[in-house]
Amino acid sequence: MFLRVDIDFPYPRQTENYLNILLGLRFKNYLEDSKTLCRLLNRYNATATWFPTVLVIPDRELLDLLDEGRHEIGCQFIWRESEIERLRSELGREIRFYAIHGTGTLINKVLWRRFRHPSIESKELVCIRDDINFDKLCYRYPPCEILKIFKKLSSKTMVVTHPTYMNRRSVLSKKGPTSETFSFLLKSGLRFEKIRIED
Repeated sequence: MFLRVDIDFPYPRQTENYLNILLGLRFKNYLEDSKTLCRLLNRYNATATWFPTVLVIPDRELLDLLDEGRHEIGCQFIWRESEIERLRSELGREIRFYAIHGTGTLINKVLWRRFRHPSIESKELVCIRDDINFDKLCYRYPPCEILKIFKKLSSKTMVVTHPTYMNRRSVLSKKGPTSETFSFLLKSGLRFEKIRIED
């Protein structure tokens, strides 16, 4: 199964996330959940394609973990196509895939300062869409039930997760926690891999 990791927020607590996005404040546990997920995937030789935004750029520690596990980095656009150049420049990585960050609620539209869908015209980038929202499954089902669900799915299914829900449950969005389920699935031999586009 293909694993898409959307790095929307760098912290497990929403107050820190809002302060980071609105004011650019950074706290000591920056991207800690992303690093925890990456270490777990690396332990089982699982890979993913990670989609940061220009507001949540991987630091050196996360980049080293991504390199160690041979993961790939995509771009999650918020406002405009030029964001990909900033990511390429700051990360020193080639970027082949993109996703468009969703805003959904009015609160999120205000938080992200975006009320219109961004227009992406680039032909060389490959757009990635959602298939299965892992965070929502983890809110509703125990790990053993999710394993049964995944065993029935195609090996080309796209599984989407957000590291901020590794150890957090959101009643409002009905997401998470995902850490225990990821561990259970990987120990059970379920295979995750970075996104591949087949001709």
